[in-house]
Amino acid sequence: MADGADPLGRLIDIVLYAPVGLLTLAQKELPDLIAAGKTRVDNQITLARFIGKMALRQGSSEFKRRMQATDQARQPQVVPVHVVQQATSTTAPASAIGGAHSADQVGVGLTESDVAIDAYDSLAASQVVLRLGSLDGIELETVRQYETSHRARRTILGKITQLQAR
Repeated sequence: MADGADPLGRLIDIVLYAPVGLLTLAQKELPDLIAAGKTRVDNQITLARFIGKMALRQGSSEFKRRMQATDQARQPQVVPVHVVQQATSTTAPASAIGGAHSADQVGVGLTESDVAIDAYDSLAASQVVLRLGSLDGIELETVRQYETSHRARRTILGKITQLQAR
């Protein structure tokens, strides 16, 4: 480049030689710049795919775990016939498997009026739990069967199990 004293030489450097130098440099360096850009984009895509697969795998296993927990919570519980007969107004014949009935089958015929708690369906779980302590064994079993076959709120069912264990 010409020294700063010659304005015409400086103008020629900027207008003529700088663009020619840039073109020459770009022609020589362009393949390396393209390769570096491609490598960077490929790495980002690979990382995004890896994270996506991990998230999908984790979400899938969490979904399966929750579905298994839900299925286990909804599996029928075996209730002895004498409890069934005491808890319902009609007696059903004993089933072929050791005189027991499925709790799901027993609770289905129950209505809100069979439950010893007034306006049961309109109450929140916390309100029902507060009233459970005043019920006797047969009333608790009726509430358990009704709750199991209708809303299956774990808070209520857990409290009933706790009270029945006493």
